[in-house]
Amino acid sequence: MSSLSTFNNLENFGYRELALAIELLTLYSEYKLPESFVEEDVTIMFNHYNGMVFITNTEYQVLATNKGKLELFYTTPYKGIEGYKEELLEMLHNGEITHSEDVEFVLALTTDK
Repeated sequence: MSSLSTFNNLENFGYRELALAIELLTLYSEYKLPESFVEEDVTIMFNHYNGMVFITNTEYQVLATNKGKLELFYTTPYKGIEGYKEELLEMLHNGEITHSEDVEFVLALTTDK
């Protein structure tokens, strides 16, 4: 078994991951992308540690499905807290994100489209 946590080779995807990939690619093919997503060297990935299937690009942006649409999925720079914009804002509001770099990162998301 490979020591990598993410794969882009479909032979490493199971039935569940292939179904998620189909959903992602269907939304992608319909151009339901966030405005800030850079369409450069776009690939589909599977993280076998957490089971997440996502689309990524040269900018290391991550797109995943959230409530039936493609949304950017973020990781804070200091503590590596992961979530969609609304989840991170809620964590910030609830005092779960406290490091200044992470706070600044999440607050900057409110100015992004």
